[in-house]
Amino acid sequence: MLRKIIFIIKIMSIFMLLLSLLGCTPKGNPEKVLDSYYRYIKNNNAEAAYSALCNQSKRNFSKHDFLRLLNIQSKTNTLRSFKISRNEQYGKSKLDGTCYKNVGIFTVTENNHNNYENRDIEITYRRYVVNDNGKWKVYRGQENGKETLAQAMNMLAAMYIDGKGENKDLNNAVNILNDSIKLDRNLDKSYYLLGNSYTELKMYDEAIISIQKYLTMVNDNGSKSEAYNMLGVDYEFKGDYNQAQNYYNKAVDCNPNNQYAKTNLQRVLKNSN
Repeated sequence: MLRKIIFIIKIMSIFMLLLSLLGCTPKGNPEKVLDSYYRYIKNNNAEAAYSALCNQSKRNFSKHDFLRLLNIQSKTNTLRSFKISRNEQYGKSKLDGTCYKNVGIFTVTENNHNNYENRDIEITYRRYVVNDNGKWKVYRGQENGKETLAQAMNMLAAMYIDGKGENKDLNNAVNILNDSIKLDRNLDKSYYLLGNSYTELKMYDEAIISIQKYLTMVNDNGSKSEAYNMLGVDYEFKGDYNQAQNYYNKAVDCNPNNQYAKTNLQRVLKNSN
C-alpha cells in the first residue's frame, strides 16, 4: 500500500513538473482581452488600458507616459471604431527577445479621425496577446515609449502652430515642443517645428538656434532647402540682409524648385540695391 502511495505521488510530481514546464493556457478569451483594451482607449479610460498591457510593454512605456500619450492622441487622432480579426495562436513563442508560453496574433484595423487634417484615416497592423504570468495581456510590440510620446506631442504642437484642430496658440506649441525635446532629443521634426514657432513669435535668435540644430540632423536637400529658407527669413527680419541673401541662395542651391526661397531672394536683392 505504501509503495502504491509513493508511486502515485511520483506520478503526480512528474505531472505537475510537466505542467510547470509547458505552462497552462490562461483562462478567458484573448480576443476579448484585446477588444476590451481598444474599448478602454475609445472611452478614454487610460488607466484600464494600461492595466491590460503585459509587463514587457509596461517596461517599454511608463504609466505616466502612457497616460499622457492617450490624452494627446484623443486630441490629435480620435479613435472612431476598430475591428479585430484573429490570425493564429501559438504555444511557446519569442517576441522581441521575450519568451511567452502562449501567444495570440491578431490583425487590428482602426478608423481614426485625424483632427489636424480633419479627415478619417484607416490603419491596419498586427497586435499580440500573450500569456503573461498566467493571464492574457496585450503586447504593443517593440517600442520606445518616450519617442512615441514625443512624436505625438509634435503632432499636437503642429495643430497649435497652424490652427488646425485647435485654436492657434504659438506659446502653447513652444511649451509642448520643449517638453518633447526633453523626452527625445533625436527627433529632427521637434527642432523644425520649434524654429517655426519662434519665427512666428518674432523670437529670431531662438529660431536660428533651433533651425541650425535641425540642419545637423537632416541629410536630404528638400529638408535643408526649407531650413535654409527659414534661416533667411529670420536674418531678414533681424535686418541682416547679407546673411539672409546667403541662406536664400543655399535654399535655392539645395532645391531649385523652392519658389518661396526664390521669391524671398529676389525681394532681398531688390531691397539691397
